[in-house]
Amino acid sequence: MSYTTLRDFYNDVFSIKVSTGFLAKQVRKVSDALKKPYEELLEQLPKEPHLHVDESGHKENGTLGWTWCFCGKKFTLFHIDKSRGSVVLEDLLGKQYAGVLSSDFYSAYRKYVRLSLAKPQYCWAHLIREVKYLAERTVKKVSCYGHRLLAAIQNMFSTIHRRGKILDRTWFRRMYCHRDEILKLAWRRRPVDNDVANIAERLWNYQDDYFRFIDSGIPPTNNLAEQSIRRVVIDRKITQGTRSDWGNRWQERIWSVLSTCAQTGTNVITFLRDTLDALRHGTTPPKLLK
Repeated sequence: MSYTTLRDFYNDVFSIKVSTGFLAKQVRKVSDALKKPYEELLEQLPKEPHLHVDESGHKENGTLGWTWCFCGKKFTLFHIDKSRGSVVLEDLLGKQYAGVLSSDFYSAYRKYVRLSLAKPQYCWAHLIREVKYLAERTVKKVSCYGHRLLAAIQNMFSTIHRRGKILDRTWFRRMYCHRDEILKLAWRRRPVDNDVANIAERLWNYQDDYFRFIDSGIPPTNNLAEQSIRRVVIDRKITQGTRSDWGNRWQERIWSVLSTCAQTGTNVITFLRDTLDALRHGTTPPKLLK
């Protein structure tokens, strides 16, 4: 809720009169209490062997800003920054990061991969949307090309969803066949079209980065980060966003706590209560990562 909505809620439901200033003060207390648990997530971030990454834009006092989302195996971290560039990845992960990054094909991720030791896994969900666009084009040759390529990708995902239901050697053999078929169809009978050329060249030039999931055992899509960052979009629509740096720090901390507690099965209210108790008594706060 926004501060005014929350103030009215206390007044209407509990007959307790509070000011928006009082509510803001309480938020600052919780934000201070969450500082150390959040910093522990920041320290863990470059140690993760695999991360899902996504970003979403927002306005702050009329200026465009970006909320970054990093999803590890046991935690999710949000970071608000003025930049959408690779410098954010360099600051948070460092140039020595050697894990796998699941992301879309945005240029900042490609630049960071060139500057670091990271290996990418580009999202198939994003690529599928682009292929569907080709299949829906009014130009018949382009549409037929899109339908052929889309059918081959759908066959691959049918096999992906059967993982665990068939023998591993059979699954890998089929996946390698799907890979070869998709690459072949991407170049066969290509109509003269810029969008078609972009798809074909991308699949060929970045084939290792699209098919890395076969041998590494990671998901072929970046759905985890995309689903997590939806919390940001919904939250900002309801609360009308932030207007200060401390508001940004509060939101990235509370979003990280809520998402991480959901991943680890930790009770959010209990965790927040314990962190506030630790702040009041000057003791060590509980850890988000156990």
